[in-house]
Amino acid sequence: MNVLIVARTRMREGMRCIGGITRKCQSLRLMTADGSYQSSSCPFHVGDVWELQYRVMDTVRPPHVENVCVDMDNVRRLRRHSHLQRLLRNYATPCCGSIDRLFRGLLQFTTNGSGYISHRTGVPDGSTAFWIPDRDLERTDDGKHYMYNRGKRLVYVGEPEPVPVLPAGTVVRVSLATWWKPPDSDLKEERCYLQLSGWYT
Repeated sequence: MNVLIVARTRMREGMRCIGGITRKCQSLRLMTADGSYQSSSCPFHVGDVWELQYRVMDTVRPPHVENVCVDMDNVRRLRRHSHLQRLLRNYATPCCGSIDRLFRGLLQFTTNGSGYISHRTGVPDGSTAFWIPDRDLERTDDGKHYMYNRGKRLVYVGEPEPVPVLPAGTVVRVSLATWWKPPDSDLKEERCYLQLSGWYT
């Protein structure tokens, strides 16, 4: 199976969450053979096309249905793909328009503007998406978030240094983090928070 690498997301302890898509634009998250996240030294880089074999993980917890296990001893880099924005715009059917349209319109927002989904309000059928926003995404002063319409924000988890502005009309990749509840919080529910994985030129 040929897989195009579309994201390298920074995780805790130096790990990486590797996002890919097949020729049919099926979204995958490339885990190791034992279901762990990849290390930061893994060979998968955005824009590369790899030939690999994978199996669906034995247990997946929606919306993270993209997780597959890859035999890292049996992978082969084929080529590098240029013009990713054009490819994704034409074949990956990005969501276009307002942030409120992402993930079947199920996103909720906290008082500080962080997007999330929960079981209480509905779980989408996947945890990754390509998006063409109708407004600029502006980097915040902390360099860790991008703001949409000055009120809703996405935490930035990609590898490239954040740029000041991602102009409206740019193809970006968003994802939902794993289920989480702050340990020292009155919050009763687990949530998956909205992330910005990267953008394409």
